[in-house]
Amino acid sequence: MANGFEEKLAAQLEEKFPDDQARIAEVAQRVQKAREYDYTDHLGLDDVDSVVSGIETWSQGQGMSAGWNRWIGVGVPDTDTTHLTV
Repeated sequence: MANGFEEKLAAQLEEKFPDDQARIAEVAQRVQKAREYDYTDHLGLDDVDSVVSGIETWSQGQGMSAGWNRWIGVGVPDTDTTHLTV
């Protein structure tokens, strides 16, 4: 992982989504990338607990990737966020 944030995020995602191990690094990288954009400031992506909670809430029991893709897609309306999905 590139930094402490991604490492902490990956560790918490592993706990919450044990069946999604293969995608954890990719999701953590996409979250890190999303943090670079001003249009995601309102999502609280600088707080690992907030990110994990958001992904878990939006996953609706369909896995980590689904949760992230829904959250970033719905959370940033009127903006093309396909480059941030997994």
